[in-house]
Amino acid sequence: MRLVRQSLLLAVLLASSCAHGPDEKDIAAGRGHYEAAIAILHEAQKAEAQNDGPARDAKYREALQELINAEKRNPDDAPMQLLLGQVYFLGFRRHDDAALHLEKAIALKTKLAPPDAAPAEREYPEAEQTLGVVLVDKGQPELALPHFEKARTNLLYATPYFAEQELGTALFKLGRHDEAVQHLTLAIQQQPDLCGAYTRLAEVEEARGKDDRGQKVLEDFLARCDSDRLRSVVGERLIAPAWFKLGETRLRRADKDGAIDAFRTCATRFPGEAAGQECVRRLEILGVGLRLDEISTGG
Repeated sequence: MRLVRQSLLLAVLLASSCAHGPDEKDIAAGRGHYEAAIAILHEAQKAEAQNDGPARDAKYREALQELINAEKRNPDDAPMQLLLGQVYFLGFRRHDDAALHLEKAIALKTKLAPPDAAPAEREYPEAEQTLGVVLVDKGQPELALPHFEKARTNLLYATPYFAEQELGTALFKLGRHDEAVQHLTLAIQQQPDLCGAYTRLAEVEEARGKDDRGQKVLEDFLARCDSDRLRSVVGERLIAPAWFKLGETRLRRADKDGAIDAFRTCATRFPGEAAGQECVRRLEILGVGLRLDEISTGG
């Protein structure tokens, strides 16, 4: 499949090299469609935050149409190709379409770089990062590794910790646990508020049988990410399972009282989450006997 995508990309680039480039009118029109797509995607994010799936999907379709129109007017706009790839992936889970446009964005960045551009300026770490995520989601983590490497080692990339996190995730899926720990730890060191990296690191430590380290990671996550500053941003769907996992880890380490505390916190604060309901069951097994109807108004 990768060879197919590369062949398609080569055909596109060869065709564009033989055609006349867009004029100023086309460039301006393409930029207008691109900026309209960005505005629409902000609306899609708001709809998603409000759990309005139909509105989110409609906005992604609107954004896609704007970007298709932008590509017709100026196909050699690398940021537009990046955004088009992201929309195909995030809005529609169209992995191959996303990869095609992301690879084109990367190629255009190199092709259109000034002659005196530094090596880092000829790369497109944002597109490399996104392409790696697409490949991991498609079930091809090994193919994603070089893309994450390019992103994380580009000194001009403003958020290399995202690439470190996703590289750790890919390595974990490949069973390379020690390397995964290294990159996830580095991601947290670079950006301590990168809450998803903590939960993934705890998962890797559990897989390695390192419950002491996994417990420490979960406690660090909850201290930072379940705070007044970050709680609303992180969300219950990430926080509730962390409390459940902390209870499970403490149980495996023979800390029954600590486990009960974690399960009780989880059950009383997150009764509507699957993790909260599982915490209720754990408490019942441990003899605490907390019923869901008793905690439905807990906060």
